[in-house]
Amino acid sequence: YAAATAVTDSYIAAYSHFANRAETDVSFIIAGEAIKTADYVLANYIIESVAEYTKDCLAFVSPAYTSVVNNKDREVTSCTADRESLTSSSYATMDSGWKYMYDKYNGVFAWVPLNGDHAGLYARCDREREVWVSAAGSVKGKILNVVKLAWVPDQARRDALYANDINPVTIIPVAGVVM
Repeated sequence: YAAATAVTDSYIAAYSHFANRAETDVSFIIAGEAIKTADYVLANYIIESVAEYTKDCLAFVSPAYTSVVNNKDREVTSCTADRESLTSSSYATMDSGWKYMYDKYNGVFAWVPLNGDHAGLYARCDREREVWVSAAGSVKGKILNVVKLAWVPDQARRDALYANDINPVTIIPVAGVVM
């Protein structure tokens, strides 16, 4: 436990630099693998002490790996529990999963949280359209470099996720993987 706490403390120290607006200008905070099994300390720190504190950036969070990978038929319940364990904020957004992709730098396939892709959709939408345009759908919400998703929610599950402030990621025929 002490090793896990030391790692979380190191990440918190690193993310704390983004709260100093005089030194750092950032629009998007990607939480990466911030949510570990039943450990929401880092994700909540990013939301509360950076995004909410500065009120000028958006935090992107994904559910825990264990909530969506090899968790058949319990994904909605687990994602919802993850979301409920996070600080509610208009400066944070959560997606519904992880993708399996090829890591060309290490020559291996790996599971990666979708919050980096989610932030990328917002950045692309900001650059190509306007900041208020939704970064979702078959054109603006297309996620690239996906071998497979941890799970693909059907319409009823997407509705349940959306009702719980979770942005669902799914596969649409012809369009591919989309937010």
